[in-house]
Amino acid sequence: MHQLYNDFKGAPYVGIWLFWRPALVVNSPEIARRVLVKDADVFRNRFLSSGKSDPIGGLNIFTINDPLWSSVRRRLTTVFTAAKLRSLQPITMAKTKNLIKRITDDTKNGGPVPDLRAKNLHRLYTTDVVGEAVFGVVSDCLISSDSIMRRVTRELMAFNFQRGLSWSSIFFFPELVDIFKLSFFTKHTMEFLRKVFRSVIEQRGGYEKPVKEPRDLLDALIKIKQEAAGDNEDISEDLLLAQAAIFLLGGFDSSGSALTLSLYELA
Repeated sequence: MHQLYNDFKGAPYVGIWLFWRPALVVNSPEIARRVLVKDADVFRNRFLSSGKSDPIGGLNIFTINDPLWSSVRRRLTTVFTAAKLRSLQPITMAKTKNLIKRITDDTKNGGPVPDLRAKNLHRLYTTDVVGEAVFGVVSDCLISSDSIMRRVTRELMAFNFQRGLSWSSIFFFPELVDIFKLSFFTKHTMEFLRKVFRSVIEQRGGYEKPVKEPRDLLDALIKIKQEAAGDNEDISEDLLLAQAAIFLLGGFDSSGSALTLSLYELA
């Protein structure tokens, strides 16, 4: 992808082959914005798939297709209004102070600045923010370098040959997924995340306790299940857990990478 971008700079899009399938790589931010936001209702179905052998990986908003995709997307968008995001500012600021303190503490002894491993440091920060803002779970990774949420995100990012094969197949050759029973996330990771997910749901009174105004993603997921029940739709726990897993993965890692590159440019 990096080579394509450099070889075709200025081109709004480039045609490629994925094995025997023709595909399009979008180079233009404006076209990408239309695909993902303005004209999202036209691009509802995805090529990638995690198959029947992996319900969690196959049910998140990035892999499901219509009509389920439209239903889940419509209900999740209520979490991301400007007012809801502004309400998370105090959490973000509190964790930012912890980040500055961590950097100060790591460099205050003078002499050569130690290897801060900026990306790992920013992952701790984004894990803290996502853990509290999205799941309502207290997370102090920056202070202790560990927490329940950090253990989950560490598991999500664990990589090996089998994980590489799974992701390559899911994105470029989904027919292989069911044949070899490949999965988006590892079984151990999902078992651990399921325990955390159920624990927080129980602390909030279970699925039966009415949710009037969602405070975070978890409240929104509970409300989705309650609304679906009122419409005689069956929303499984796997479907809810799949959204939680993908928002956690997308929320902490991409933001951590963006912060790291921003810090590099500032330096």
